[in-house]
Amino acid sequence: SEKIWLATFRSIMVRECVQILQNLGMTNEITVKEAEDVLQTYFILKRNVVYERYEFNTSYQQEDEGIDMYVNRLCKLASTCNYGAQTDEFIRDRLTIGLNNRSIKLRLLKAQDLTLDKALDMCRASEHAEKQVKAIHNKQPSSEKCQHR
Repeated sequence: SEKIWLATFRSIMVRECVQILQNLGMTNEITVKEAEDVLQTYFILKRNVVYERYEFNTSYQQEDEGIDMYVNRLCKLASTCNYGAQTDEFIRDRLTIGLNNRSIKLRLLKAQDLTLDKALDMCRASEHAEKQVKAIHNKQPSSEKCQHR
């Protein structure tokens, strides 16, 4: 029965949670779901969406990090912004604006129907190619490097 569920629920709570329920006027006549909802409301802080969006919109510049780390940072910031179905579009835009690499930024701006996945693929390919070019350049002996006369 619901009374047994509630008694079981209260028995696994720490004393402070039971006290909070009592202080909020919750009697023994509530359901487990109602008790859970009350505790969730009490413990989970309300987010200020305007401030969360401010944080997202001002943290757009890529730092000394790879593309995946940068996008993970943007995703974490966007997760509290309540952008809903447009979240990927906002992340894509922030990614494009905040990239350090001017040439990949230009390629993203030129792309038609750019999605977040497409932008990530392009950025990862560019990042990988840059590493390969550096590796090739570092492996060339100095005597083999081209010298213009």
